[in-house]
Amino acid sequence: MDTLDLHKEIQTAKDAAKAAGKLLDVNKKDLNQSTYSSDTDIKLKADVKLKILLNQYLSVSLLFQFWQKKVASQKII
Repeated sequence: MDTLDLHKEIQTAKDAAKAAGKLLDVNKKDLNQSTYSSDTDIKLKADVKLKILLNQYLSVSLLFQFWQKKVASQKII
């Protein structure tokens, strides 16, 4: 079973949060527009864009970690 490298996981979360914050700061006017509204919920463009950004960021990070482990497990002569 793979052990959890908490330092790497925390760093990935920090990097993703910083990227999300930068996206919000740079595009705040555009992202503050509503894409959906009901009596109990409002969905902004920011919700959609940030979800996509974070999913992409974490997917790339997880894929990179997978390949790191794969390469480390190969015996190179």
